[in-house]
Amino acid sequence: MKRTIWNYLFMSLAMGLFAIGSLDAFGTFRIDALQNVLNLPSLFVIIGGSFFQVYAAFPANVVTKAITELKPTLSFQSIRSREEQLIEHVMELVRGLRVDRHDTISRLMDGRSKGFRLYLAELLSTNYGPEEIRVLGFHKIHTLRQSELGPMKVVNVLASSSPAYGMLGTLMGLIVMLGNFEDATGLASGLALALMTTFYGLLMTQFFWQPLSKKLLHKAMEGQLRREIELEAILLTMENKPELYIIDQLSSMLQARDGASTMNK
Repeated sequence: MKRTIWNYLFMSLAMGLFAIGSLDAFGTFRIDALQNVLNLPSLFVIIGGSFFQVYAAFPANVVTKAITELKPTLSFQSIRSREEQLIEHVMELVRGLRVDRHDTISRLMDGRSKGFRLYLAELLSTNYGPEEIRVLGFHKIHTLRQSELGPMKVVNVLASSSPAYGMLGTLMGLIVMLGNFEDATGLASGLALALMTTFYGLLMTQFFWQPLSKKLLHKAMEGQLRREIELEAILLTMENKPELYIIDQLSSMLQARDGASTMNK
């Protein structure tokens, strides 16, 4: 993995947070402004340690992409409506290829198309046959899926490391307690650190990282299915299959996906 300057910058910031939290925990460096609102040593130990780990393991842009997915995704469309919209969108491409193949491919390559649809247009502009396009198309789908699963891997590391750093903070709290056993204030500070780090670690894992991981996995699966449908529609068009046959075939792919999703719940 090739690290960029951004990786080292964010690693330094994360380690800075971890160091501030650790120094505050042991009484070397105090932050009094928010002591009554948050347990900053506990929070800094969790956030600093977890993010240092992911920035050390993944490219900075992949980590950033994963974190931006925390924003809520709102959709008022039903699953059935989205499936019908997807099939209609793909069938527009099929009809365009049948009416004027060259013009449709040119518009795909010169217009706003990007990603997998642009790749399909590039394949169609060559002399590749259906089987060759099928092999190359599925290889591209696999490559894009692996790329989209990168942010999910980041989140999975955050989900596993947050409780681990929570336990590390608990050990820090126990050390503080043992060092201040006759001092009520120090004893209370160590106990708070010991409990709150575990609390923050479990809280972030259960309410942030695990739900986000499931969201990213679902998004990757949706993207893969959409590309498989587009590829299948192109191949059936090249085989001169009737439009109704293509629609039935694409619908059966969606129904198979829905059936598998129901069984996994």
